[in-house]
Amino acid sequence: RLDIGRYPTEEEGLALLTRPSDAVEGRWAGPYIDEAVPADPWGNTYRYEAPANSSGRARVYSYGADNEEGGSGLDADIGRTPSS
Repeated sequence: RLDIGRYPTEEEGLALLTRPSDAVEGRWAGPYIDEAVPADPWGNTYRYEAPANSSGRARVYSYGADNEEGGSGLDADIGRTPSS
């Protein structure tokens, strides 16, 4: 967010491998990784939700070992939940 003046969209994805055309001039310092975001510990893709508005926060999370929403133990969802 600091380098482009906003959170990446869900279409752009979390990795931002290329400079967005609307990035704040002189602040883009990416890309920060060479390839896509690595998989979670169970080999599943991390999920990313862009904030609904400029005062919101992005959410990065995993559905756990079973790769399904909910669950407990190793199947529990993990990640950051935005505060409302």
